[in-house]
This record gives sequence, structure tokens and C-alpha cells, in this order.
Amino acid sequence: MFQLNFTVAAFSKCGTTTLCHLLRQHPQLFIPAGKEPGYFAHCFDRAWNWYSALLTDAGAECLRGDGSTFYSTWEFADIACQRLLAHSPQMRFIFIARDPISRLESSFRELHHSGDNYGVQADYDIGRTLAKFPNMIADTRYWELINIYRRAVPDEQILVLFLEEFQ
Repeated sequence: MFQLNFTVAAFSKCGTTTLCHLLRQHPQLFIPAGKEPGYFAHCFDRAWNWYSALLTDAGAECLRGDGSTFYSTWEFADIACQRLLAHSPQMRFIFIARDPISRLESSFRELHHSGDNYGVQADYDIGRTLAKFPNMIADTRYWELINIYRRAVPDEQILVLFLEEFQ
């Protein structure tokens, strides 16, 4: 069984897709092309063979990584951290965050415009939407979520980037 070397356990609407795309360009890094497998969060009930098949194209010299915003949500951060470290204790974590208000606005727009695809109805009023979906605010409490990982690994295994600086 291979070890994962790193994960982009970044926050939604903060540039995770772009960061993973750029990391994929490096010849010594491998991240599956499929967006956010979420294996160590909400897809853990799938067989290991399903997940490991996503990483079979990694060359022997490549560092293997995973990118999933599910690993930093209030719903899954605790269990994802435990599962990731049980699999790969030396795992390194990359988080990317952005201005919290900008993240909430972006999340609101996505929920409002695409919510029907997921069976979710978002109000036109952001205040009512935030009241209906408190996870939107909980997922913006970056420090609380990063601290879940900080309690489990030394700070040297964690890199925090900010979208505004990254741009």
C-alpha cells in the first residue's frame, strides 16, 4: 500500500481547483485529475481499490497527493484528519483560504445558481440563506478547522496559503 505525501485540504471557493491544477503541472507531483475524490471524508465506505486506482498513474518518483475541500469542512474535518493520518502519518497539509466575506459571497452565488442541481433551494436573501445553511459560516471559520489538524501534527506539516497572495 502506498503512502500519500500531501493533501490540499483547502477551503471551498478559495482556489483549490486552481492550486491543484498548478501542482499537477510539476513532474514530481501527482494529484488525481478527477476533482475532489473526498475518499477520507464522505467516500470512505468505498473500497480502497477505488481510491488507489485514482493514483496508479503516479510514477515511482512522484510525491502523491490528494485535493479535497471536504477535508476542511465542519462536517468532515475531524474524521478526515484521523483517517488521513492513520493512512499516512507523515502527511503534509496545504490549506488555501481567502477573505471570509468573499468566500461567503462566492459560496452563496454558487448555492443560489447551482443549488437546484443538488436538491437545495437557496433564498435570494443572503441572510436567510446563511440562517438556513449554517455550515456556510462554519466552513469559513478557517482557524478552528486548521486547529483540528494542528492538534494532530506539528506546524511544520501544515502550509497555509491565502488566495489574495497566491494570485
